[in-house]
Amino acid sequence: TNQGLSGKVIFPLLAQAMTLILEGFSTSITTPYLLDEFQVPLSKGSSYVFVFYMASFLGCSVSGVMLQRRVASSKIVAAGSISAAIGVLLIFPGQVSQCLYNLVPQTAYLGMFLQGYGCQLVAVASLPAVEEVHVVLGGRRCTRAHKSAVSTLWLCSWMLSVYAGHMVALMVIKYMTCTLGGWIMAVSCTGAAAVSIAQDVAIHRSKTAPPRPEV
Repeated sequence: TNQGLSGKVIFPLLAQAMTLILEGFSTSITTPYLLDEFQVPLSKGSSYVFVFYMASFLGCSVSGVMLQRRVASSKIVAAGSISAAIGVLLIFPGQVSQCLYNLVPQTAYLGMFLQGYGCQLVAVASLPAVEEVHVVLGGRRCTRAHKSAVSTLWLCSWMLSVYAGHMVALMVIKYMTCTLGGWIMAVSCTGAAAVSIAQDVAIHRSKTAPPRPEV
């Protein structure tokens, strides 16, 4: 039972991918969207991406501190996904709220901050989340070989998700509106939060369940 990586690690990896796809999407499409939709000066456009990456640094640091304080990794992932979803909606509100739409050139800074911060909360916490699922829900020891496999899957999932986000941005520009693309990303992040919350509940139940009697 201790051989091989538990198939249940797909769930935290899925939550990671559903959130981090936003990193590639937002860094690719936000500046062109603001230039085209709101005639934001070109000199100002790169400042939004700068805010994203500064928030990413903060998110990495905060996620690390929270893990050191033994905050459940799945809770951190859920919080990061929700932060990212809110950030997307601040930039791509569409015509749902005309007042918010008119303020997008200003609220986009907060939106990019929440996205960068949330994405890196997820990215850092996903690695221990995968290991915890492997051990607690998968019921297997985490050997050196398992740690190596988990780290490889985690890193590949991260990089592929970001690259996929760039591709999604290209498809959005060609086939649909930026607002629709943004809402799709928000739904994806919300789905990632739901997966992480369900994972956290399953882990909690597994840890608190009475031991099975030996036959």
